[in-house]
Amino acid sequence: MGRAVTPRLLALGLALVLGVAALAALAGATLLGGPAGTGSPLPGSSQLPGGSTPPGASLPPGASLPPGASPTAVPTPSGPPRVRALAEREVFGFLPYWKLGQPDTRLDLDRLTTIAIFGVEAGRDGRLVRQSTDGRVPSGWRAWTSPETGAILHDAHARDIRVVLTVQRFAWSDVQRRRTIALLSDPVRRATLADDIVSEVTGRGADGVNLDFEPVPAPVSDAFVAFVRELRAALDAAKPGLQLTFDTTTGIGGYDLAALTADDAADAVLVMGYDYRVAGATVAGSVDPLASFAYGGLLETLDATLSQAAPDRVILGLPWYGRAWSTDSDQPGAAVVDPRTYGQSVTVEYADAVTQARLYGRQYDVLEASAWTAYRKKDCGTCPETWRQLWYDDVDSVRTKAGLIVEHGLRGLGIWALGQDGRLPDLWTTLRLAFGDLTDAAAPEGQAGVDPATVIERHGGLPVADGTLQLRLSAADGQAGSGVAFVRVSGAPDVDAAGTLLTGVTFPSTAILALGLDDPRLGSGFEAGRESVSVQWRDVAGNWSVPLGVEFWSAAAVSPSPSPLPSAGD
Repeated sequence: MGRAVTPRLLALGLALVLGVAALAALAGATLLGGPAGTGSPLPGSSQLPGGSTPPGASLPPGASLPPGASPTAVPTPSGPPRVRALAEREVFGFLPYWKLGQPDTRLDLDRLTTIAIFGVEAGRDGRLVRQSTDGRVPSGWRAWTSPETGAILHDAHARDIRVVLTVQRFAWSDVQRRRTIALLSDPVRRATLADDIVSEVTGRGADGVNLDFEPVPAPVSDAFVAFVRELRAALDAAKPGLQLTFDTTTGIGGYDLAALTADDAADAVLVMGYDYRVAGATVAGSVDPLASFAYGGLLETLDATLSQAAPDRVILGLPWYGRAWSTDSDQPGAAVVDPRTYGQSVTVEYADAVTQARLYGRQYDVLEASAWTAYRKKDCGTCPETWRQLWYDDVDSVRTKAGLIVEHGLRGLGIWALGQDGRLPDLWTTLRLAFGDLTDAAAPEGQAGVDPATVIERHGGLPVADGTLQLRLSAADGQAGSGVAFVRVSGAPDVDAAGTLLTGVTFPSTAILALGLDDPRLGSGFEAGRESVSVQWRDVAGNWSVPLGVEFWSAAAVSPSPSPLPSAGD
């Protein structure tokens, strides 16, 4: 089944928060991502600002405070709460300019509620950057003004889906930090930016704006709150009902979430729940762990977020990408080895991660709630060979983490980024399952046999396999099913109480599967003569089929190899 957040994991998350004080500090100090979570830190990125609470700010006219609240805690004007321009359950997808108009970029208009076009930079002078210093038109501006965005606006509005502009302002390097401070500390520049954003949003017929200011330097934390309030007022004056959201990194200490999500400010905060691990990580693992002993995780971040902001004002962003590192072993938690010698860490989009797991098998870490795979790799022809580990979210991890949204009553889910699923439908199906829009209790059905194209000879009517067995597979989950997600192959037919093969290798669903008969994970040393493997399928909802047997003739006895995986790249 898709993994739910178990009491044991929740207890573990609480223990990580309460029992290991240093963990929170380490999570806040982790190098975090580049453009809205591309998974690559920008040059010069360093530790996040400290988690101190920004000093109080004066209240707007008509505002009131509950007893004991600080001036920034709830700066809410008196009267009825403002109606927020959000869906009851947000599915907020970032569409980066490099994915706009690409053949594999699939927008599920049945599931999305907001599409954020990423992104246009806010200049230090308060103007949106329409032209770079060398005279070129930035890719983000070209995307925002493109016919493709116009078509998305038309199609999305026909389905009552909002389309918003993402305005980005980074402060990872010293130069970027100085420019961000110059912008936010000047009321005139803030007003110019607010006016420019409103002009673009209304002129394009869009539905609002998403602010990706990461991180917010500590000296202008209050000024960022002021800017969000000023932008809220400008949007409301131009057209009531325009959406305003902002993004945070996992180090939320630099953001006054209570003030920023008050009724006179943003509709919601989108917490970018990824890049806990980046290229410089010393241990391989998930980029968005549910919990981890070294890098913090989503449970910890949500606990800190919900101590400041109401759940219905929080959108949890998840990555549709993973990351690969060179490591010293194929075991989870392996140390990362010198990237200069063994190959740099890289981000890997979801569709490409599935392709890798189809070759080498998919494993799953329950603590971090993450899929992963391991394989051997040489970074160059003369480079030493080492293990490579790729960690990514798949249907089980997304379902577990989306379950946090339901459990905590959050406003919804964010996706970085649309197009990284390569038109695979399974993550969208997972969201339907997680949010209760789909149920599926029926197991898929499949057929398996030795691939006829690989049969050179037969013995006793059976296809002969000499070291490698290639299977041809097909499976279906019915018209109302959740879809076939995995296939599991074992050298032994034994199953557990749930009907799952006890030993074996699980792969993302595929039509052709090549097995090395010396792979110890198959759970059998194949003898010369008549042999068989057992095959079963699992759907996205977690239902396993009854295993089928595939017989073949083993040309020679095969002893399991301690290192069966061939070399490959990312």
